[in-house]
Amino acid sequence: MGVEWNPLADDVGPLANWVALEETSSRPAVLFGTSSDRIGTAKGQVYYTTVSKNLKEWTGVSMAPYVGASWSDRTNRWEELAGLQYRLFDQRVSFTHLWDGVNLHHTVDFGELGAYGDVGFLESTALGIIVARQDSDHFLGVSLRTTF
Repeated sequence: MGVEWNPLADDVGPLANWVALEETSSRPAVLFGTSSDRIGTAKGQVYYTTVSKNLKEWTGVSMAPYVGASWSDRTNRWEELAGLQYRLFDQRVSFTHLWDGVNLHHTVDFGELGAYGDVGFLESTALGIIVARQDSDHFLGVSLRTTF
């Protein structure tokens, strides 16, 4: 659970995920959540569900495809979701290709960016780079994720 802030749109909203079913060796995970509407929208909240499965046990490569659907309170309609995430370098670097129902975006995240010593409330931090597509244009963005 967290807060998502889009300074360019002056929009702040809830960001939450709930794992309804944990992934097992034979069953995918099922998640429900909420976040801001698609990249590039000025306002709006989506509510979504996804099904994902890490295929490392079967392929030897840490990759996890997912599919799902989201409901937008901005457009009052359902959108299909899909993507693929894979991890390299002892799980510290992840690449994600995600379809938000309209556009395909690509991200790379560099996780666990250092030891925090006496700062015990910080669990992990990741720096991300995203190439977001809107219509025929591409935009470069940066994200910082910190968990407490």
